[in-house]
Amino acid sequence: MNKIVFVCSHLYSGSQSLIESMNQHPRIQFHNLAPVMMYSSPLNLQTLSNQGHKCKNKSAIYMDHLLYNYELSTASAFSYCKFIFVIRPPETTLNFLISEKKYKPEFAARHYSFRLRKLCQLSKMCSEGVLLTWEDLLENRGINLIENLLELKSPINFNPESLNSYKHRFTSNLSGKWLKSCEDAYEKYLYYLKNQKLIFYHK
Repeated sequence: MNKIVFVCSHLYSGSQSLIESMNQHPRIQFHNLAPVMMYSSPLNLQTLSNQGHKCKNKSAIYMDHLLYNYELSTASAFSYCKFIFVIRPPETTLNFLISEKKYKPEFAARHYSFRLRKLCQLSKMCSEGVLLTWEDLLENRGINLIENLLELKSPINFNPESLNSYKHRFTSNLSGKWLKSCEDAYEKYLYYLKNQKLIFYHK
């Protein structure tokens, strides 16, 4: 099977900007098959790796972006694929979910916390992966970890200014109750992720 990398994240984390930068690399081709196609069997992985690619040799890497809990359920992925996890603290993320997705605050908080928990479950099963936070992307740090993970000889040209559309300052006041629960979840799950077999930036 051809090489596959999944970028696993949540809505409004900034992972889309990372995806777009990685897609500019000559060895990486992004195919947005999820969530239309769920990765529930090895055949789905084969479907991804059979897509077109700008690189015409065995060094080609196929990439998809997973943002929802139901998109990946086949255990085969954890043997065949590499993973990049991207997470962001809750305040601006929740406000985006409320403003752009029209989620109610309670639903936005549950959606965010459940997604972080699922990412932790995925991280426990994967053997090769990188963890990046929103702060890492802002500071343009940790991209070299992805380059090493994917054994790239040329760099990924990531520009932190591509995150500008995810920096919106909201005037609405998010309920302290929901924000506090999500801040606690973020700290707990970030700690968990850092204690898996993931490579992450050390200050």
